[in-house]
Amino acid sequence: MRRALVLLMMFAVLGAGFRLLSACLTVTPIIVERDAFGGPDAGCLKCLQGPEACAGLIEDCEGDPRCKPIYACMVRETCLDLLTLDDKIKCGLPCAQDAGIQSASDPVITTYLVGLVACGQEKCAGPCNLSDAGVGL
Repeated sequence: MRRALVLLMMFAVLGAGFRLLSACLTVTPIIVERDAFGGPDAGCLKCLQGPEACAGLIEDCEGDPRCKPIYACMVRETCLDLLTLDDKIKCGLPCAQDAGIQSASDPVITTYLVGLVACGQEKCAGPCNLSDAGVGL
């Protein structure tokens, strides 16, 4: 009888604990207001290409035979319109590798691509989702 009472108390405590734990869990759906992939004509690329933004840097990159294929690949893969800076970098790395870039200290990276991020952070922070990227360039 005592054993049955202990088991009954244990189940009661477990049941109360389960109810308490389930009260802390929420099942409210998370609604994403915008997609992480903007497509080939999304706002970031348009902003960067604007004459008041980064068009000069883009023209310089397109005039460099080592930078041009990287930029073309990033535009083709819509890397610049991805939601986060990490996503942009992850998307652009294969483009740089395909163009023969093997180091982050390569002048193409340090001059053009890091410069494009810095320009985007300054001139197109909203459309490029770089306002809180913390790049510090």
